[in-house]
Amino acid sequence: MTPDDATPAPAALSLDEVLDALVAVIRVANTAALACAGLTERTPKTGQAAVWLAAPGGGIDRVVDISEFRVIPGTSAVNEHSIQFSLPLDANADELVDAPSARRTAVRLLDELLERSGRRGTAARLATLGRSTPGS
Repeated sequence: MTPDDATPAPAALSLDEVLDALVAVIRVANTAALACAGLTERTPKTGQAAVWLAAPGGGIDRVVDISEFRVIPGTSAVNEHSIQFSLPLDANADELVDAPSARRTAVRLLDELLERSGRRGTAARLATLGRSTPGS
């Protein structure tokens, strides 16, 4: 299947919905640090984390509506993408993953995903996602 013939499913998530979900998942590192502190009496100050986005059986463009972007003809559909990162995301933050850093990391994942999916013309939209705050 190529992105050319991948129509988003009726319940496909918007890019904003996926971004908000990714930010929440990335910020789980703070909860994990609290749990670690409760179990070991030591609060982690650094770490490694990864987020994996997968849509087996049809391509991510079926479950995430990315139809607003141009497609390079003949590009193969992408079924999964991941990103790895070191913690803390911002050395000046009071927690391993502050909200702005989580948002930048999520936008980076989406940027890489869109690139691999053969989507072009994404920069302005991704810049808007990176600047916005949850609930705005």
